[in-house]
Amino acid sequence: MKGKSIFSPAEAERIRELLRKLPRAARDDQKRLRDFLRNDTGFYISDFTRSNAGFTEADFDSLLERGTIKIV
Repeated sequence: MKGKSIFSPAEAERIRELLRKLPRAARDDQKRLRDFLRNDTGFYISDFTRSNAGFTEADFDSLLERGTIKIV
């Protein structure tokens, strides 16, 4: 695992915000958004999925429900 699995409430909200923007963003903007995810919050999508289908806010919430990641 490259990133974190425990986040503050503020980090979790920032992750959700960035994940909402990803699908609508242009390719170059998507790269920048993923960089923000990694550098600002320590969240690496690749730590939780290998799918090319796209990682969404719902996927993030599913990780929370399963206890894979935590908000403290």
